Amino acid sequence: MPYGGVALRRAGNATASVGQKAGRVFERFSESARRVLFFARYELSTLGGRTIEPGHILLGLLRELPEHVVAILEKWNIPVQDVRQEVEAQAGTGDRIATSVEVPFSESARRVLTFATEEADRLLDDPIEPHHMLLGIIRESDLVAAASLTKYGVTLEGAREHLMQSRTRDSRSGETIAQLESRAAARRELASTHIQRIMALVRDLEQSDRNSTDAHDIVARIDDELMLLGELWK
Repeated sequence: MPYGGVALRRAGNATASVGQKAGRVFERFSESARRVLFFARYELSTLGGRTIEPGHILLGLLRELPEHVVAILEKWNIPVQDVRQEVEAQAGTGDRIATSVEVPFSESARRVLTFATEEADRLLDDPIEPHHMLLGIIRESDLVAAASLTKYGVTLEGAREHLMQSRTRDSRSGETIAQLESRAAARRELASTHIQRIMALVRDLEQSDRNSTDAHDIVARIDDELMLLGELWK
């Protein structure tokens, strides 16, 4: 499901471009996982392209950085900034699309989300979380997102096993992760404020004449909010 612009009102729900099966899947996505997809749409509008790819989802994960994703990155000493720069260099290959335009997921990205659902089921988890999406990216084995991770030695089985271990790690071994999560939580809170503003603007846009000056002003304000949202992770 596309995120951003007029599509934001549907956050967490199905869209025809993703398909009926994926529509049911989105209802299970946690708030954090939905933010990842929101950020993926933002990355597309910034870097360019006509479809949301696994690389955009990975960039969204690197913005959100929830605890269990951090645990996997730390285990294999995966440098967040290096991965981000590598993916950005390869993902930004198309024309930039305004945030008010709906954009579909690519077939590869849809498989990532399907795999994320299967990984959640495998772990007997009800909500689909960002770490399930990370497993889905590794499982998809594309030449951009997955390759930027697997070159550091991480494997699907290894990530699965470490994820299970990280859930039961003691407080001492989790100190570094806790510190990272605290900083990420503060950014997520501010990000939620921007997202709420964007969704309110989208509702205003839906009620306006799309060709009017007011509509263009609303779109500009949405773009401004998205820019501020992106600044949180620079």
